[in-house]
Amino acid sequence: MKTILFLFCIFLPAMLFGQTWQQAVDKALGQSAKKASISLQKSKTRLKALNQTLEKEAHMRKVLDIYYAPVTPYSISDVYQTLAVAWAGASNKLNIIHRIIRERQLNFLRKNDQKLQTEISVLPFSQAADMARRIGPDTQYVFLGEEHYLEQSRTLVLQVLQNYQLRYPGKKIIFLTESVRDSGVSGVEVFSKKGAEAEYSPLMRKISARGIIVAGLEENPKTDTFYVQNEHLIKGAVASQGIQVRNLHWAKRIKEWRAKYPHAVFFIYTGANHCVYDMPSSLPNLLGAQKTYVSIMQTARSLSLSFFHAWTKFKYANPGLLLFKNKTWARHIGFDEQIIFPQ
Repeated sequence: MKTILFLFCIFLPAMLFGQTWQQAVDKALGQSAKKASISLQKSKTRLKALNQTLEKEAHMRKVLDIYYAPVTPYSISDVYQTLAVAWAGASNKLNIIHRIIRERQLNFLRKNDQKLQTEISVLPFSQAADMARRIGPDTQYVFLGEEHYLEQSRTLVLQVLQNYQLRYPGKKIIFLTESVRDSGVSGVEVFSKKGAEAEYSPLMRKISARGIIVAGLEENPKTDTFYVQNEHLIKGAVASQGIQVRNLHWAKRIKEWRAKYPHAVFFIYTGANHCVYDMPSSLPNLLGAQKTYVSIMQTARSLSLSFFHAWTKFKYANPGLLLFKNKTWARHIGFDEQIIFPQ
């Protein structure tokens, strides 16, 4: 049948336009070669895209294998051994759930990969401190999720609060953080001069001096357990179960502060993993609040296990400000914006 059609394509022009047999053959062959070339180019493009997708997905699986590897108790004290065993089991169950969520996230990225460039804005780092403009006046909770112990984060947090007060001078601000010990909803500010908290005390005092209520979220749970994951020793506080237990306590305390100050804007300053949208036990999800804004503050070197950046092959892992244009993407990826500090 194809042969007949090919001959028909040769004879018809020859009869209608007085072409010679050879001219008709050359023209038909030329058209056929052009179509074959276009088809081949499309096939190469599709194959290249498929290979890129397969490469990205292979890398993503490696990230998942590292991030959600099983944890096993490491006995340092017999006092916490029973708790360590229980928490290891709970953490491994949570890791299975979290991995399923990541698989769904991977499916979302796969389906919407071509739309990504139109849904994200890349802005210079100089615009990071003007978060007040991006937040708007009606946001109830602003989550500032940091890579811990960065002076750049602390400097930026103070600038963000200063700019917010300038833009919305009459708005009551409550500043809650894991860097201060929980003393209840008393309004009593306790800034430690010992341990890791001491590094954050100067910032807390500066914030308090601006008339902002500063209060703690971190209680002292029995998280002095240790685990082995990927041949590394980790503390119970950062294992999946530890993070969930701490978040549940923090969410309860935040709700109590909200009841006391229903019209205030809450700035909640914690580690990044506590406040991303894409984990079921994160603070935004536990609070069930709709008017939220999540800003993640990190250095480029800490993004090696970032799910989003692994998918984009670290195209956006440069100093600056990444901003998602709509909440659907923010909820799927985990944040409204990400601030990446210069090295």
